[in-house]
Amino acid sequence: MQAIAKRLPCEDSENSQEALRVLDIILRQHAFWDAIAARMDKWTSGEEH
Repeated sequence: MQAIAKRLPCEDSENSQEALRVLDIILRQHAFWDAIAARMDKWTSGEEH
């Protein structure tokens, strides 16, 4: 996230911070659902019980 923040224009820092916050939320949700999907794949294939 810091690498992205460094690339954003400084003059609009409030909007940049809000954009980073939203991006962070989206990425965390995506990672969460990827983990759920991986768990479901294991469960449905019989690897976990």
